[in-house]
Amino acid sequence: MNRHWIVSVPFLLSTVLLAPDVRAQDSASAELREAKAYRLTMEKINQFAAATKSLRKLAATDPKACSAVDREDENEGGSLNEQAKRIEAAYPKVVPLLKAEGLTVREFILLAVVQMQAGMAAYAKSMGMKELPSDVNPENVAFMEQHKKELDAVTADLKKVPDPCDQGDQDEHAEDKQ
Repeated sequence: MNRHWIVSVPFLLSTVLLAPDVRAQDSASAELREAKAYRLTMEKINQFAAATKSLRKLAATDPKACSAVDREDENEGGSLNEQAKRIEAAYPKVVPLLKAEGLTVREFILLAVVQMQAGMAAYAKSMGMKELPSDVNPENVAFMEQHKKELDAVTADLKKVPDPCDQGDQDEHAEDKQ
């Protein structure tokens, strides 16, 4: 499958994936409106990628980073604010890393969600989907399509920094080295 979205840090993204409040609330919710209104730019993509690299490097030196944020007992999701607060409280070292790249924990999560939505919609569109889901910003889908080569380059660069929180990622890198 040709992916059009940036590979992100599973120990933060898993929180997003387990966030039914962001995806399942009715379309009038403030967070869905915020996600739909958020505009992807290469500047934001590059900030996200740089922050992801920093987070991966932190996790490589401090394995507690993975378990502190990717806790199975917290799979109830929550609002973006709740998720950000949980991450900040569980592992405060991520705050300065993200801030150094111009992002808050909350925006990092929102950016991951928006990238994933737009990337999946762009892929589905390339496979013949005619109408975008109503909660997906068509400008972000167009951005993903128009910047495919740049996004692929960012993704390839990001893959050079193994994600110590993703066992599948480690296996992939082990295969690459053989």
